[in-house]
Order: sequence, then C-alpha cells, then structure tokens
Amino acid sequence: MSKAALEFLKRNNLLQSFKARAEQCVKWSEYCGYGFADDMEYIFNEYYS
Repeated sequence: MSKAALEFLKRNNLLQSFKARAEQCVKWSEYCGYGFADDMEYIFNEYYS
C-alpha cells in the first residue's frame, strides 16, 4: 500500500510535498518487525533517492 501511495504522489507531482510524512512512516515502521521496516525503507529510497 505504501508503494501505491508513493506512486500516486509521483504521478501527481506531489512527492516533495509529502516527503516528511513518508519519512515518518518509515520511522514508525521500525517497531513492526519481520523485515517490514526494511521494506518500507527500500520503497522510500526508490522514490526519494
């Protein structure tokens, strides 16, 4: 779902407007376990590298 949201933001030229919020989502995912945070960080870096 995170990737779909970032793809939507990219298509509508809104990535920079939501960068801080996306970073928060990555940070909050640290406590989920099972590699979820790694996936979130990977997806974030795909769009904000």
